[in-house]
Amino acid sequence: MATVDQIRECTDCARAFLYTANKVNSIDDFALGRIYPCVVNAAFSCELFEKAIVATEAPDRHFSNGHRLKDLFSMISPTGQAFIQDAYSRANDDIETFDQLLDEANEAFIEWRYAYEKNVDIHPNALIAFAEALNNYLKTIEE
Repeated sequence: MATVDQIRECTDCARAFLYTANKVNSIDDFALGRIYPCVVNAAFSCELFEKAIVATEAPDRHFSNGHRLKDLFSMISPTGQAFIQDAYSRANDDIETFDQLLDEANEAFIEWRYAYEKNVDIHPNALIAFAEALNNYLKTIEE
């Protein structure tokens, strides 16, 4: 069982990783090497936001395990899922659909930490839009 303070710390970390992703993403000469830290930070912020949401919504305040964003998203209440999907759809300018994003980003934190070793593809702006949508929903349910 997570305490309110642990959930708040998880949330603060998620917001810090999102802040970092946005900072890296805003650099004018966004070279290929900079996409790695942008995606890793955005993906980890999504993971932490999802874990904080699940723990906040769960009666036992239990933190979920794992890095797969799709699995963690499925643990969020239907109300939360609808809110997040709507917020994402309004913010991403149709870069890709929500389902495409979840499929593409599902293992982003796992894959992008060593992206230079693999053939990976993702839309950083879509991932950041997802993180922002998660953050906005969490703000509505925080204690």
